[in-house]
Amino acid sequence: VIHPVKSQAPAYVYKWCYQMENIFKRFRFKDDAFSDEQLVSAMEQKFQDTQVRIGFPAVKGSPNIRAILSKARKIVKTILGEYSSERHKELCTFGKNAAVGTSVENAYPDSRLMGPTTGSVDHIQFFQETLEGDKTLQKLFLSVKKTGETKKLVDPGLGKYCVCDTLQLMGVPKSFKAFRTIMPNTELGVFYTSGLGKYIVEKLAEAGYNLNHRQRRHQRLAQRFSRTRSHVTADLSAASDSFTSCLINALVPRQWYNILKRGRIDKYRDRHDNVHYMCTFMTMGIGFTFPLQTLLFYAIIKSIGESLGVEGVYSVFGDD
Repeated sequence: VIHPVKSQAPAYVYKWCYQMENIFKRFRFKDDAFSDEQLVSAMEQKFQDTQVRIGFPAVKGSPNIRAILSKARKIVKTILGEYSSERHKELCTFGKNAAVGTSVENAYPDSRLMGPTTGSVDHIQFFQETLEGDKTLQKLFLSVKKTGETKKLVDPGLGKYCVCDTLQLMGVPKSFKAFRTIMPNTELGVFYTSGLGKYIVEKLAEAGYNLNHRQRRHQRLAQRFSRTRSHVTADLSAASDSFTSCLINALVPRQWYNILKRGRIDKYRDRHDNVHYMCTFMTMGIGFTFPLQTLLFYAIIKSIGESLGVEGVYSVFGDD
């Protein structure tokens, strides 16, 4: 039996087709239509187009938009509560993946600390503040640095650190026809944003929004509403890339905005070594991106629903 589309096929056939699609999703043949160079070029162009789009928003702040943002900000403020520097520092950890100055082959704690430790000026200052209150980490950091290699630093006054104010735009396979944009963070940027991301996850859990269970909840909701057709799901394009500094400032309490801003780097480098200013506030590869976009999308959607008087299920997991 030939089915016009897989959604009209029996469940077993649908599952079989879905599995085959996923097996070959990222597979590329030798004579594929797109070369690596073309995919990277398309990825960079798409990201640059996004920067232009969000840098010149089509819709200015209308009364309706301001009302929605005001309600959303109250929701965000209720969930986040007061910021604690001590709790933030307790949750910070070094990453397990590649970072500026560390390849994935050397992504071990001792290797990370042995070379020049990369970070923005804000990242470095935060790490120094953390070292002052953590004697164990301080002892480990200084002992490894004594035996490690040295490198000429941008600012010798910052001691054993290498200042970095630009991130490298890179791509990882998303499918056979597209790369996904990522920007590996600095070593201390990973340290800073990973702790902040975990902190936001904690705040969400305290408000009854546990991200550890949210994916399974979405699966159950999608299954249930696929029968009733009463609810919809939305998967946005360039979701996390579309949040600007101005929008974050409108949605997040000022104290939290300043903390988030301290963790980001606002310039990126393309494959031709050209440096660009980045309108995007948070990118994939930054530790707080996933929980923060979850919180902000939830607050926006909840605010719109309440303004329209719509009763229903509001649930967000990342950009889903």
